Amino acid sequence: MVGGSETGKLSEAADFQEEVDALHALLATLPDDDWERPTRFKSWTVNDIVQHLHEGDLMAAASVAGADPFDHEVDGLLRRPRAGRPPHGVADTKHPRVREPAV
Repeated sequence: MVGGSETGKLSEAADFQEEVDALHALLATLPDDDWERPTRFKSWTVNDIVQHLHEGDLMAAASVAGADPFDHEVDGLLRRPRAGRPPHGVADTKHPRVREPAV
């Protein structure tokens, strides 16, 4: 239900859950080789994009948790290796193939 919730969640949280579920459904269909295929977005791979989205989710969760968790997440983001990877701290490690929805 976009824009609202029957479970008492904030509408934004319910909308986000719908987006996560839709992305998971799409990603779950990808063969392993497709995770390293360059996309039309700056030649980032699917894996690069999923990592970038995941980092954004971690930052959002940390910001809701408070100043200390947010500062800790920012510090970790700034220390992650970036050589040969997309900008904005996308981790150098590979994200495991998505099997379960994450929220």
